[in-house]
Amino acid sequence: MTGTVTLEIQELTRPELEEIFEDLGHDLVIVQPAAPANQWGESGSSNTTDVRGILMPASEYTQRSAAGAGLPIPSYEAYLPFDAPVNTPGWHLTHEGTPYHPTADARDEGGQGVVWIVPLRAPGQVTS
Repeated sequence: MTGTVTLEIQELTRPELEEIFEDLGHDLVIVQPAAPANQWGESGSSNTTDVRGILMPASEYTQRSAAGAGLPIPSYEAYLPFDAPVNTPGWHLTHEGTPYHPTADARDEGGQGVVWIVPLRAPGQVTS
């Protein structure tokens, strides 16, 4: 992700995406594992990170549930800035105190280092 074209894409799209997050996004908190939110870790740093992103119902869930597929499909997606710390296993996201847990790794759509897309389980959703 360090080629000239990639850097140009990042320079063009990241500011636009930040503006979209600011105008239409949500205040989200990424909580790292091993401690409740707003606690301090052994290194003296907080285990939470405030980010501005977009949290929305996943359209794929609606389509598949309407078709009666019965598959365990994430029911929310989060679009997060690429500098969000989502590379540590066990993290989860909160919005207004409600936890949302990832159902898969965050994806760098297009591989250009612009945005993370994360499939999330609905609050209270039970998995088998």
